Amino acid sequence: MTVPISGDYISEQLDRVLEENRRLLSLMEEKDKKISLLEFRVQQMMRDNLSRSEEQLRLQKENTALLRALTNITSVKQQVGGCQSCCSVAAALWNITCAFSWFLRRLQMRLF
Repeated sequence: MTVPISGDYISEQLDRVLEENRRLLSLMEEKDKKISLLEFRVQQMMRDNLSRSEEQLRLQKENTALLRALTNITSVKQQVGGCQSCCSVAAALWNITCAFSWFLRRLQMRLF
């Protein structure tokens, strides 16, 4: 036994299916927009992280150079016999080196 199906019934079902397809398409487009935004944010964060890493490397190199300069000044001071100007320059470089070391530690805490 078969049930007769009217044209109106088929038309209703088709309308329902089409409406559901539109709804699903809208949801999919919304999800795609969210995914694109998240991908953009991830790329931006990766660029920021790379910039911070490059800055950290630059500061570490600068700190190393300052430490070498301080070591050289200290050794010159010892060879000369302790002149006053060498002491003040060495003290200033030591203060700068300590400040950079502190800054690098703070930067590392933020990065990791």
